[in-house]
Amino acid sequence: MYKNGIFLALLFCLSIATLQGSKKTNLRPEAPVGGVKLDDEDKRKFDYFFLESLRLKENGQYDRAFDLLLHCNRIDSTSAPVMFEMAFYYKKMKKNKAAVAALQKAVALDKSNYWYNMTLADQCGSMHLFATAIETYENMIPSYPEKPELNYELASLYAQNGETEKAVKSLNKLEESIGVNETVSMEKFKLYRDAGNEKAAFAEIEQLIKKYPYEMKYVVGLGDLYLDAGKPKEAYMYYQKALELEPDNSYLAVSLANYYEAVGDKESAKVQMKSVLVNPKIEIEDKIGYLSHYLQYNVKDSTDLPQAEELFVQLLNEYPQEPDLHTMYGRLLLSQQKPDQAKAQFQIVTELAPDNKDNWIQLVSLDGQSGQYKEMTETCNKALEVFPEFPEIYFYQGVGYSQLDDYESALKSFETGVIYIPKDNVRMISDFYGQIGDIDYKLDRKDEAFAAYEKALSYNDQNIGVLNNYAYFLSLEKKDLDKAERMSGICVKLQPDNSTYLDTYAWVFFMEGNYTLAKFYLNSAMQNGGDTNEEILEHYGDTLYKSGETDEALQYWQKALEKGSESKTLRKKIETKAYVEEE
Repeated sequence: MYKNGIFLALLFCLSIATLQGSKKTNLRPEAPVGGVKLDDEDKRKFDYFFLESLRLKENGQYDRAFDLLLHCNRIDSTSAPVMFEMAFYYKKMKKNKAAVAALQKAVALDKSNYWYNMTLADQCGSMHLFATAIETYENMIPSYPEKPELNYELASLYAQNGETEKAVKSLNKLEESIGVNETVSMEKFKLYRDAGNEKAAFAEIEQLIKKYPYEMKYVVGLGDLYLDAGKPKEAYMYYQKALELEPDNSYLAVSLANYYEAVGDKESAKVQMKSVLVNPKIEIEDKIGYLSHYLQYNVKDSTDLPQAEELFVQLLNEYPQEPDLHTMYGRLLLSQQKPDQAKAQFQIVTELAPDNKDNWIQLVSLDGQSGQYKEMTETCNKALEVFPEFPEIYFYQGVGYSQLDDYESALKSFETGVIYIPKDNVRMISDFYGQIGDIDYKLDRKDEAFAAYEKALSYNDQNIGVLNNYAYFLSLEKKDLDKAERMSGICVKLQPDNSTYLDTYAWVFFMEGNYTLAKFYLNSAMQNGGDTNEEILEHYGDTLYKSGETDEALQYWQKALEKGSESKTLRKKIETKAYVEEE
């Protein structure tokens, strides 16, 4: 169901600042007089050091300013302004307890100073020292009857401290001063609701409606609150009142759409949402927002898709050049496993708004998922015209060229793209060098490949793809088998059910002549889905042969052939009924 927060959000929209006013003020005291009488010389020094510290503070020279305050404190340790200023520096030094102690001393020395008290309460509140903060406000309220907003601050602290009744009483006192107010009413609503007093909670909003009977946002908002509370009958009653006040109100239509969805009347919900989408008074950005929320809560499975598509078609006909609309439709289609239709939407949106990186990524990934690698590289070329320093696109481009067996172009893509990766993104840098290593190996540049793998691991020594490929290629070269075993072992430890990593680990053991362990891990690989992989089947046959199980080996070689293996030696193994080493 579309989140009934449209009007609920409006009920919160009055800024708390309208209640409490701005707290910002010039905190510089008029005269830094302390609690002791100073002789003329000490007073002159004190005034100089104090005013100079304030000047340095304004210039951002905090260390020197704090040193001067310490001088002031040595001259007069009973100066409230000095303690207040020192609290500022303690807070910057993250010495919050010292800051509170300094503020408490400032307040004790000058109880009537409003800002000292407010700053102490704020500091204690931020540190969850609710008792001290509450006590400060309780002491202030009688002294400042002209500042009823202090009751709001006190109510907030009571609520945070779990004292709901006291919080409500404070808000009631505020209401006595300023009258019924939507911010106060909403705060009381939340307090009552959280305390489980639903009757009192809704009575607060009903009080607002009594005071403002023609205010649509209160009437509809109360309906939304009832709907959120699982009371559709009560919600509908207030929606009907709103219909009498303003039957063509578009926001009411959204709430009614939610209501009809809640009661299972999908057709009426669609009618209401359509009325929103065709309403000329609503901006397209708002329409897209309403539609997005509506779909989020109402499109649960493929049976709901036709209704959603109908709404999209309606909007797309009216706003065919709106990129956000195409993006949202594309994502909906993706969620419904319709990649081809989704791709069409992302193709449109990359033309309408080519400066959106996310849409380019989505489009090239869809090309890759569908195996359209030529289109993928072409899309990457278009994206790089707009974003020539976009490493992710270079990665997709390199993968595309690699799949097309254009290894030189793939290598160029990865070597170019890695230049633009931020230095702190070590995982991406590692992945790029891993791809470079794979391509170098395919181009029979084995030394370069192993150097690239080493560089990849220097950035991320847990790069599982690099560890696996590096280990496998070392085993094929019968080189550094101890190192290959160690790297492959990490892969199996990280992903013990991955048939590819199990196969590599087994093959390292095979090359070391440890056919027992090779057979063990190949068995595990086949139990985890590898029994359909022609390379794993062939490797298992090889291991069986080396274990003296010739007939069984032949069976697995035959299975590998039936799965479409393109191994250069497989047919020779079957013909000769013997293991043949790769050249």
